[in-house]
Parts: sequence; C-alpha cells; structure tokens
Amino acid sequence: MSIKSLIFAASLLAVSGCGRTHEVTMVHPETKATANCIAHGAGFIDRITAAAALDDCIKKHEAQGYVRQAAEGD
Repeated sequence: MSIKSLIFAASLLAVSGCGRTHEVTMVHPETKATANCIAHGAGFIDRITAAAALDDCIKKHEAQGYVRQAAEGD
C-alpha cells in the first residue's frame, strides 16, 4: 500500500469515526426536577461540536441550581 493510500485511509477514519452519544442527567436538589443534556457526534468535527453543546447544557442547568445525578453504581 502506498503512503498516499495510507494517509487517505487514516483521514477517512479520523473524519468519519463511529457515532457516540453522551447523556448527563441533571437534578435540582430542592425541587427534584430533572433535565437531560444529550449530545451525539458521528465524525471528528461533530464530536467536538457535540461536546461543546453538552458542556453548554450542563453549565446552563448548573447556573439554575441543578447538579449532576450520580450514575447507577457510583
């Protein structure tokens, strides 16, 4: 396999990647209300954008008094 073919294949893998979904459940300690922050990214750029959106959602809810709910088993 040539160097160009290897670089092309590596580029495709880096850009496409497998999709991944991240979900964080937030709970308000006083009202017990819950909110879900969910982000899904398929390629490299999508994952960066999704991570930023997830972080924004978490920060927005933390500003309103929400905290992250502990995952089961924690």
